[in-house]
Amino acid sequence: MQLYCFFASRFIGREIKIVRSVRGVETRNSHQYRNILYRFYPATLLAVCEYAKDTLIKLGAREKQIIVTYNGADLKRFDKDKLSYNEKREAYGVKANEILIGHVGAFSGWKGQEVLIESLYALIQSGIENVKVMFVGDGRSKIECEELVKKYRLENNVIFAGRVMESEAYHMAFDIYCQPSTKGELFPNSIVEALALGKPWVGTNISGLPELSASGNAGFIVEPSNVLELQEALSKLIKSKTLRDEMGKCGYDSVLQKFTIEKVCDRISQGYKV
Repeated sequence: MQLYCFFASRFIGREIKIVRSVRGVETRNSHQYRNILYRFYPATLLAVCEYAKDTLIKLGAREKQIIVTYNGADLKRFDKDKLSYNEKREAYGVKANEILIGHVGAFSGWKGQEVLIESLYALIQSGIENVKVMFVGDGRSKIECEELVKKYRLENNVIFAGRVMESEAYHMAFDIYCQPSTKGELFPNSIVEALALGKPWVGTNISGLPELSASGNAGFIVEPSNVLELQEALSKLIKSKTLRDEMGKCGYDSVLQKFTIEKVCDRISQGYKV
């Protein structure tokens, strides 16, 4: 529709500006013809991260037509000074001396929840017992994850909170955020939201996730599906509150610098001006 409007405007001698948000590109080999569009698309492209920008350039888009906007957190909603750390922990029976690792996202089959469960089992086997994992979300692969929890007898260590709307209250309850996705991600807003509440995180080396790590100072990056690497990264954070606090502060500072909703809106507005 945008192209129809663009060519119609050219036909009548009145050029209009086109802006297109790019939050993903076609990755299936059988559908690569869809990406040909970016070679000649007459629009300002709003890429959600640097990885998306680089991908667009490889597909033939011109660098000067791309603006990186990122995702942003609403600090009026994700306000660590107004949210309770203990509310959800107490509601789900998490003890004061227990470290709560959290994940927010659909059970889509590629978010890596099963990898986190495997790593949790490895952590407990290594002697770290004061740890729980809370999954916030629902979806088709949840049943498999529940079965994996039963297999490892982790019922007392894993909480399935289901799909909720008030994700900020759950993020606030976490000590560590974990995004162990195996594919499909580009620039998850759930990590930005965790950073906005000063939470250190561990995630995988895919797409734009490393851009949120502040060069390893706000989050640890591990290889997808690598249970041992994930366990080791989580273990470092579990064992050191000082490290958790330092990384959490770094992450929060990065949000103030780049990832507030206001800064994202400013970049989007720029797309309509250039």
